[in-house]
Formats: sequence, structure tokens, C-alpha cells
Amino acid sequence: MKKNTPQLAYNIRQIRRFEALAMNIGITGDELMKRAGQAALAFILKKWPETKSMIIFCGHGNNGGDGYALAQCAYEHGLSVKIRYLDATDGLKNEAHNALLLCEKLSINKQPFDEKEIFSADLFVDALFGIGLTEPIQGAALPIIQYLNHSHIPILSIDIPSGIHADTGALLNVAVKATATITFMGLKQGLLTNDALDYTGEIYCHDLQLPPSLFTAVESTTQTISIDIFKPYRSPRLKNAHKGDFGHVLIIGGNIGFSGAPQLTALGALRAGAGCVTIATHPSHASNLTVAHPEMMVTGIENAEDLLPLLKRATTVVIGPGLGQTTWSKKLFNAAIKTPLPLLIDAGGLRLLAEKPFSHKNWILTPHPGEAAQLLKITASKVQQDRFSAAKKIQRRYNAICLLKGAGTLIIDETQHINICTDGNPGMASGGMGDLLSGIIAALVAQHIPLSIATQYGVCIHAKAGDLAAKEGERGMTATDLLPWIRHCVNQNSRIVD
Repeated sequence: MKKNTPQLAYNIRQIRRFEALAMNIGITGDELMKRAGQAALAFILKKWPETKSMIIFCGHGNNGGDGYALAQCAYEHGLSVKIRYLDATDGLKNEAHNALLLCEKLSINKQPFDEKEIFSADLFVDALFGIGLTEPIQGAALPIIQYLNHSHIPILSIDIPSGIHADTGALLNVAVKATATITFMGLKQGLLTNDALDYTGEIYCHDLQLPPSLFTAVESTTQTISIDIFKPYRSPRLKNAHKGDFGHVLIIGGNIGFSGAPQLTALGALRAGAGCVTIATHPSHASNLTVAHPEMMVTGIENAEDLLPLLKRATTVVIGPGLGQTTWSKKLFNAAIKTPLPLLIDAGGLRLLAEKPFSHKNWILTPHPGEAAQLLKITASKVQQDRFSAAKKIQRRYNAICLLKGAGTLIIDETQHINICTDGNPGMASGGMGDLLSGIIAALVAQHIPLSIATQYGVCIHAKAGDLAAKEGERGMTATDLLPWIRHCVNQNSRIVD
């Protein structure tokens, strides 16, 4: 999957629309299935050129039909092909049935799956369930998936790993863990986030030679983003620039015992290019924060009134890192959300917002799934079942840009278009990473980048810096390990290394 340009992604309804439009212009279902088989074989020969034999595990729907079409193409190419199917084949309909008949005409080895059989092949192909699967897998498919996942043979999934929801990326209960996935017509949005990321392997999308007019006829509301998209925002600064040109980020947080969170936010803002950064924090540790980083300005805040002069000097405001939920926290929060300045709310600020919902004209909310659950008054598992729906609901309920963190971070604004960051890694699942991200985004907003663009760009900087830092290993990676890479990523003259 390309990462240097945006790629559109689609939901199930939109993919079905592609199919209908293709048939309207005379591309039959049989032809689409044949093209899918040809595309899958071409991918196999490119990725695994030494392949001489394969076993294709077919279901009883159109995904199984794609498997039969692949079997025909591979057999005619001279490969050794066996088909092991799920349940009886007499239930196959239309194009899938036609593809089966062609395999039978060629006398391709075809039998029902028997878990006692000993298999030997260079490649296994998962063609059990496609995008129509929305319920947990049961019955005869379970031992097939278990067998595939315990094999040491490369696995190609056709269209989507069986057991992954094509719209949400959620694991339906079990799924095939593919080495690679070839998906057809359009990139399925569920492949890009949530549980799917542990099951897809390498993703390749083939358009089945559909004419470009079909893609303009179906509007996508989802696309991938990566740091290369934002090159215009890394242009060189004017030589006579001064710190006032790059904004003043005010960070409100750091209750007793939580001074590290706003400090990380401040470091993120400084490394992302903010001209000035001020931390408004609890007086008990205000004097300690500048010891290691004298570039930060720090003010101890006793009450909400102490914030007013700081708000007057600020360009943008972050509230929440280490804020807590005490009386002191609530007073500062209630004062900060009244500012007309661009506002980013994270961590403790989100929890306070959930207690007392509020609307602002110019703000960004950055929840992880647990915080999103609080904002929506549901459970975190419910959020993860459909991250797309949860992000949309938060955006509408709070009239905010919503950044839903997690594997395949989602960003949605008032247009209801969703951007998915495809960078990042599990090493970033450690304390302080979210605080750092808030600082990066706030710095970009302070540098006069529009809120939605700043949110997307900030997520991509953060993710790319995490990937660069992870070259030394994901385990044990800390938020401060990203700091030199953040600076690297925001500069025009830096070569973003893959």
C-alpha cells in the first residue's frame, strides 16, 4: 500500500455500489470474478515468485468464487492447485457457481476440508469469507482458520482476512492471520484500523481494471494520510523571522504528582516549532519544571484568575495533560474553555468535559478509546467495535475536530470526512505519548496552520517520529525518544527515512 499519497478507502455500501455500476456498463459478475483471480495470481507470482503449489480454502459465497477463479488461473499457469472447501458446494450461486464449474471442468483437485488431512504447499489462500461477513464465525470454518493460523505456510487473504469486519476492522471472534491481503475495486476502510492491523499483513489493492469514471461516481469519505502529504508546511522560514511569528502555546495541567505530563506537551510543542511555550501548573512544582528545560516558561496557578494574563499572551491553548479532576482542576478547566483561542483538550480535560458537556467553535478533542467512551457515555469496547462511528458521534456531539487515538488513528472534522494515519507502531503504547502529540498539534496551530490540517499533520509527525525511533526497538521506547525525530520531521531539509 502506497504511503506517500492519500489513498481513498470505502465502506461495504460503497463497494457494493462499485459492483452495481460495473454491471450497468456491461462488466458482468463473471468477468469481475475472473479479473479478481487474475489479479490474485499476478500478485502471488510477484510476491512469492518461487511458488509452485497452493491450496485454496473456499467458502460458499462470492469470496469463495474468487478463490475458484484464482484456482483456474493458477492451474492454467502450470501451478499445482488444490481446493479445500467449506460445507457443500451445491449452495453456490451465480458467478461463484460458474467459477466452480470451470474448476471442475479442468479436474482441479477439490475436496471438503478435513482437519485430519496433511497438507503440503508453498502457499495457502484464504477465500472463506469476504466483506459480507458481519457476524462471528461458527461451525466448520473454525477448524480451517485454526489450522491456517497454526501453519508455517505464507497465507494470502482474498479481499479481506476472513473474520475481520470490512467496515470497522473489528475482529468478529476469530480471523485468518494473513501474510498479505489483496483487496479488490477499492481499499476497504476496515483494513486500516483496529484489530485488522494484526491480521492483514501487506495490503495490495487492485481496481479490477474498472474505468476511472466509476471511481468519480462513488464518493469516498475516508482516506489515508502520511507525513509526505504535508510537505508544503515544511517550507523554509523567512530569514528575518522572530519567535512571535511562530505562536505562543499555553499548556494548562500538571496537578500534584503529575508534573511530567505538561512538560512532555511543552517539549513536543517546542520541537514542533512553537515560538514560545508556557506551562500553567500547580504551584507545588512550578519552580522545578524549568530546571531541565529552561526554554519553557512556567507559572504556578492558584486559581482561575491567575490564568487570565497568560491567556491574553497565548496563541493557542492545551488543557488536560496531568490536570486531574480536583476542585483546582475544574476551576482551571472552566476558565480555559471560555477562551475564543484555538483549544486542544486532552487527558484530564476530556474527563471533565464528559462530566459537563460544552461546545466551542474552535477546538480539537484527542481521546483514546477509554476517553471516547466517557465522552459518549458508552464502554471502551463499544468504541472499539466501531471506531468510525464513535469518532463521528464525538465530532457531531461536541462540534469539534475529533482525533481518536489507537492503531490506525482517525481524524474527523465538520465535513464528516475521516483521515486515517497508517504510520505508528506498538512501541508508542507507553505513557506520555499522548501528551507529546498534544504539544505537536498545538505548535502547528500556533504557527497558523488550520486546525484540521494541523491535527492531521501533527498525528503524522508523531507517528513517523515513533517509527524512526523504533528502529532501535519498539520495547522500552519512551516519549522522549521521539523528540529528536520530531524536529527531524518538521524540517524541510530533513530526509524522511523509511
